[in-house]
Amino acid sequence: MRDYNRPDLNHLNQGTQPLDRLDVFGNWDAVPLGWYALCDSKEIKKNKIKTYKIMGQQVVVWRDESGATHALDAFCPHMGLNLTQGKVEGRQVRCKFHGWRFNEKGSCTHIPCAESPKKSAKTQSYATQEQYGLIWIYPDEVAPKPVFIPHDIRGKELDWWHMKPLKRKCHPHAPMINGIDAQHVKAVHDINIVPEGSIRMRDEETLEIYLGSKIPEGTTTLGKLARWILGPYYAYINSFVDGNIALLNTVKDVKLFGKWKAPECNIVYSIRYFERGESSILPICVTEKRRGFLARLRTKFVLLLTKIGFEVLKNDEGDEFFEDLRFRHDNLLEEFDKPIKTLIDFLNSKPLSKWSTTQRKVIINKEKQSKSSFNQPMDC
Repeated sequence: MRDYNRPDLNHLNQGTQPLDRLDVFGNWDAVPLGWYALCDSKEIKKNKIKTYKIMGQQVVVWRDESGATHALDAFCPHMGLNLTQGKVEGRQVRCKFHGWRFNEKGSCTHIPCAESPKKSAKTQSYATQEQYGLIWIYPDEVAPKPVFIPHDIRGKELDWWHMKPLKRKCHPHAPMINGIDAQHVKAVHDINIVPEGSIRMRDEETLEIYLGSKIPEGTTTLGKLARWILGPYYAYINSFVDGNIALLNTVKDVKLFGKWKAPECNIVYSIRYFERGESSILPICVTEKRRGFLARLRTKFVLLLTKIGFEVLKNDEGDEFFEDLRFRHDNLLEEFDKPIKTLIDFLNSKPLSKWSTTQRKVIINKEKQSKSSFNQPMDC
């Protein structure tokens, strides 16, 4: 079965325009390892259980008396009742149906009608973390690293704004290519992207693509405001972390009003879906939190500047393309589509999680990866 973007379009034109299924990119059955934004932190109250569906997996989340959050598969391994109907007992949850109790590791610790719990009565647990005012979930019991923070503000206290989720009727990987698609940005937004620097692996987890362009003069209020604040030139970096987080570093190497170096503005995207057939990508404006009245004003200004940069690039683009997109990758141009091809190769190298229903588990060959196009200059 081919599951690119809108599943209902996959069966069309198979005789003349067949689709090949990729290992990870655009594949609804492949869920890469990594952190996924699940919900707002405020939604999870102490001693309350909530259930969520994300990436094809139903989970329950609760906050214990200490304030720590925990997550398990939603359905009791005994007879399958959703544990959200149960109750919190300390760091554990008890199923309402037959009273079985499970700790935060998913182990059964008590069965009312048995002297000792059944060892096989275990359910899958998941690592959770609170970051950017959100609960994040990792599709395994232990996460090897924390939620991604932009490199330039790591180790600092953070401030953020949540923006409205971008809901698209397609696989969430498809919108990831927009910011690095030079032909699309020119055709739709009238922005001439000039690739500069290189496509590179910043570290083992992060693919980085540097792009720049002139801001179109235009007649819109937003366009005029952008040119007044940022000047005629605009540069940004698209970074991709694992297979589920993206970073847009806007206003890169720009002088405000032509005089002062602009602070770097970061937008972290959680790449996810809640229901198959529709993505829900969450943009989060992130910057360093500054103390003192004037410093706080500067923080809010940076967040506002980040939002303006985002709106300039987004330009109110909605579902008009994704409604009818049946994504193909076999006719990408070697020159102009090099960033897109590199991103697809990067995503296809990602190891898959237990949430995946496809049989293939990708093993990264680091020697092969080091010889790939990830660290090559952009010639387009």
